[in-house]
Amino acid sequence: MLVLFVPTRADAGETTPVYENETAFRIKPLQDRLAALEQEEIDGILAAYGDMNSHWSRNEVGMLSLIGIVNGYNGMFYPNDPVQVDQFLKMTVRSMGFAPGENTKYWAQNYIDIAVGQQLISENEFADYKRPITREEATRIIVKATLLKEEFPYNDPYNNPDNLVRSKIKDYAHIKDENKQYVLQSYEIGLIRGTGDRFRPADTLTRAEAATIMIRYLNDASRVPFIPAEDEVYTCVNPGGTVVTAWPPPKKEIIDAANAFRNVEKKSKGFVATGFSETGYVIFYDFYESEEKYKQDSIHNIQMAIYFNTINDIRLLDNPYHIVLYDAEAVQRLHRNVIYEMFRFWFEDEADKAMAQFDRYLGYAVGGDQVHRIDEIFYNGRKMFFHKIGGDNGFTLSIHSL
Repeated sequence: MLVLFVPTRADAGETTPVYENETAFRIKPLQDRLAALEQEEIDGILAAYGDMNSHWSRNEVGMLSLIGIVNGYNGMFYPNDPVQVDQFLKMTVRSMGFAPGENTKYWAQNYIDIAVGQQLISENEFADYKRPITREEATRIIVKATLLKEEFPYNDPYNNPDNLVRSKIKDYAHIKDENKQYVLQSYEIGLIRGTGDRFRPADTLTRAEAATIMIRYLNDASRVPFIPAEDEVYTCVNPGGTVVTAWPPPKKEIIDAANAFRNVEKKSKGFVATGFSETGYVIFYDFYESEEKYKQDSIHNIQMAIYFNTINDIRLLDNPYHIVLYDAEAVQRLHRNVIYEMFRFWFEDEADKAMAQFDRYLGYAVGGDQVHRIDEIFYNGRKMFFHKIGGDNGFTLSIHSL
């Protein structure tokens, strides 16, 4: 449970710092001390370790030693030795601002008790605390500790990097189910990541690697969070001016399609408003006679709407693309080239055949056809589903994903 720390006013016009929760408040002195360290201090304490003269982790080990998180023994730090479960728990608990002291019967018991109390681990989760900890176990613990002190940036279950990050981890299937979400979160915020395209969940951590993880826990700036390639997400500026990002659902082709149509307004002779609705998880393209008509009344002056469902729901992802015509004559006159451009992406060498079907329905709508029509047609393996109500000056078209 998170306990809120409510600041009090010290003097008129002066307040104490605001901390989001008890954990953030507790570790603040450690973070301040870390930020104030000079290289001379770090080099000084490292001189006490005979094996840290040129090790890649020397700065991290030196900083953690100075703030009391780690220490060596027998004049060495042994950076390449595997870190034990109890040692990792001690490092984590001390990085959270706890300093319980060591138990006389078993030195790590106090740290284990705090870890259980903070719900980093469950009671008797480990049969042997003296064995080396695995990478996936360490990830679960440090991510839980991190979520006690800061808000995770991707809390939306329907629009987050999980699907994309999962696709980058080639040995994701080898991660235990109870640890998978923690591994994804670790990648996303930059705590523990793999080598190349492998996470190596069952491998052990070294003492040097554990020290680096603790620095990342305490210092956000030392992390390397996951950053997607430009074409792996759909980022746009909504009509209101906010920058929004649509992360790929399990079927990434939807994001590929959205990026392929990024310049769709250039194919229209009218005005196109585009964006991403974070409430409905829809990438949308709304078509108008002109920008003036859009600004006058964006609801009643709309001539055509195209939208892509991006929500993480396989039932919707089988049929994600929808085109709604409200004014077929205006679409024929101003926006037909947009449809053809999209059909080239969806239907490839059968785009002309698909376009002929679209034009057929355009003709029905423009001509005032009174027949109620439904058609299912397949091109390039995709189903097109047309629906027109007799007498309407428009129709709907849904296009399936592959």
